Amino acid sequence: MKWQSLKWFVVPIAILAATDVVMNRVGRASEKWYPAFVGSTAFTEADWIFVGSSRVAAAIVPEAIADETGTIKAINLGQGYSTTAEHLLGLQKLAGTNLQAFAGKTVFVEAPGGVPEHILYRGGEWLHPQNPALMLKVSSPSDLPEFWKSHAHHEELIHITTRTLLKPSGLLTYKELAQGKVMTTGAAVVKDLTWRTNDENGDLSSAGGIRTDAEGRKVAIDGAKAYIETQTKNLRAYLNWDGTCVERIIELVTQRGGRVAFFETPLDSSFKTFYDLPLNQHSRANFRAWAEQKGVTVIPEAESFEDEAFPDVWHLDAKLAPEFSRALARNAVMLLQ
Repeated sequence: MKWQSLKWFVVPIAILAATDVVMNRVGRASEKWYPAFVGSTAFTEADWIFVGSSRVAAAIVPEAIADETGTIKAINLGQGYSTTAEHLLGLQKLAGTNLQAFAGKTVFVEAPGGVPEHILYRGGEWLHPQNPALMLKVSSPSDLPEFWKSHAHHEELIHITTRTLLKPSGLLTYKELAQGKVMTTGAAVVKDLTWRTNDENGDLSSAGGIRTDAEGRKVAIDGAKAYIETQTKNLRAYLNWDGTCVERIIELVTQRGGRVAFFETPLDSSFKTFYDLPLNQHSRANFRAWAEQKGVTVIPEAESFEDEAFPDVWHLDAKLAPEFSRALARNAVMLLQ
């Protein structure tokens, strides 16, 4: 009788525990971005590591860099809706406790228009408003005290803190994956029946989360116009990058044996016009002077493209990404000697 009573508690708990173990294994095996490279051979053997936004994801082709240089192995960690704060946390995860984690490596940080993101480490905008949950991919409990000093909403602080502390649970950490597995079969059937991708201009990126259908392009183009208008209204010139996540990345990488370089991603004419505004020109000049003081290299635009090369305004067409990657590799090899 005692077992009959207990089994209603023991059996469900055992099933839940087993499911949690399975989800941890499945989830970790399907990880992308920084979690996929922690402790990996690919990271250990990498010479160059590229970090930044979906522009980086779309424009950098590691295979083209290897073909151009013959020896250099690269990792592309560009990610849509990411911030330099999240890349800092991701690089910390890659480094772990290894004091020479970046020895022999160069971390390339995106600087569109020659102006990298200006996010304060303390009190800055750590989260991208379009995807605040992305931080869960790189956060650790030790990051939470500083995260609570960032400029995030209380709901985001509580949600990310809770999920970070509960990461040992596979069911909670990979709950979106579990939900997706359940829905995959039905969703695939519906998609095949009702939705088609417009591939007229080809894939824009294999890892940047970039839509290639006509509706997606229109949303991206309208979004770019709105973004430029908003940024222009709120534009200011930065004197330096002291106290920013960019500075923390330089400190982390150099203290762990590596070096940092900044590079410009390809831009269409509307974004070039934005970055050529007087205030941005001041920021660009100030950043170059600041970077020189820090002893880091700034690699200018490797190659310029016509607007037709940016089907959604934001991102370089995937067909041209190898060409840009090779040009960047040539410039980097020359300037980093």
